[in-house]
Amino acid sequence: MNRRIRKKKQKQQEQIEQAIAGLLEVVEEAQRKHWQLWVEESTKQFVAAVMRHYEQREEYSV
Repeated sequence: MNRRIRKKKQKQQEQIEQAIAGLLEVVEEAQRKHWQLWVEESTKQFVAAVMRHYEQREEYSV
């Protein structure tokens, strides 16, 4: 193969690898954000359930 063609293919390969690395970073950040939001929402739901439970106990004890 011609040196110019090899150099062009190598440059294209490097660009593809850089694009893949960029996409992986975006996906990883989205996953972190997803789990962060999931934890926050789960915690809110748990706290709400505990509060309801104790509010019901107070109603019955009065």
